[in-house]
Amino acid sequence: MKRWMLMCLALVMSSAMAFGQTTSREEVLLQWKFKKGQSLRYKQVMNMEMAMAMPMGEQKFTISFSSWFTQKVVEVSKDGIATLKLKFDRVKTKVNAGPGRSFSFDSKNPDDAKKIGDPRFKALTDLVGKAITVKVDKTGKVQKIQGLSGQPGSPFTLKKRDIEDMFLNFPMGPIRVGASWTKKQVRDMNGMPMRIDAKFKLSDITKSQGRTAAKIDTKMKISMDISKANNPLFKQMKIQVKKSEGSGVFHFAIDEGYMLSAQGTTTIDMEMSGAMGENKFRMSQSVRVKNKLELIK
Repeated sequence: MKRWMLMCLALVMSSAMAFGQTTSREEVLLQWKFKKGQSLRYKQVMNMEMAMAMPMGEQKFTISFSSWFTQKVVEVSKDGIATLKLKFDRVKTKVNAGPGRSFSFDSKNPDDAKKIGDPRFKALTDLVGKAITVKVDKTGKVQKIQGLSGQPGSPFTLKKRDIEDMFLNFPMGPIRVGASWTKKQVRDMNGMPMRIDAKFKLSDITKSQGRTAAKIDTKMKISMDISKANNPLFKQMKIQVKKSEGSGVFHFAIDEGYMLSAQGTTTIDMEMSGAMGENKFRMSQSVRVKNKLELIK
């Protein structure tokens, strides 16, 4: 009888311990944990497909752009604000836009490396060996960026928002699995404000690259207000957005406090019509962008 009671007690205690371990991981504190001297290497890939349908025919083009960079923690202040150096050591791209407008470039290829300094590849080569200083806090909010340069309007020019997107913003304090938070942004799309309403959800605690990771899902709603456009071309158009949405998933190392991987897809379909002088036009445009970031070292 005593032995049976002891077995029951042991079973209850082990169950309670297991339950305690589960619930302790159900509620987690998501924070960037920057340590001086820490160095991480990432690969980032962007694939964009764009199609335009006009009365004279349809045009399609694709852009694939990859970059490899190292993120090193130079300093961490007492209030937790880290100074990071992002250094890009390789870029690679392939553009397919039809005869005479297609090209490829890889800074690691000796023949392509000779193009460094060629003004046609300036936006690409500006990144090679480039060091950018970023100050960011524990929640992932970027405080300051120094060292950005490039050609305005080029799809290969690194922008402030590209750096900010590398650091996912987290809520203050512990959150439970299933909890969600939001972020609102306004971006410039060639002179027209583009509003992004993003919702993030801690969907699971899992394993990724051998680490305990928070799996975070995101969905985005995208809207554009042509009435606030500062580009004269847009003011001559009537734009109807048919589809504008985005989704993605992040894996964040909870104990180590850094990003393991991120991927997302954004789709925008729209119709445009208007007049250029006496000529009227009507066209549709479809853009799909896929992004992927992965820790490789």
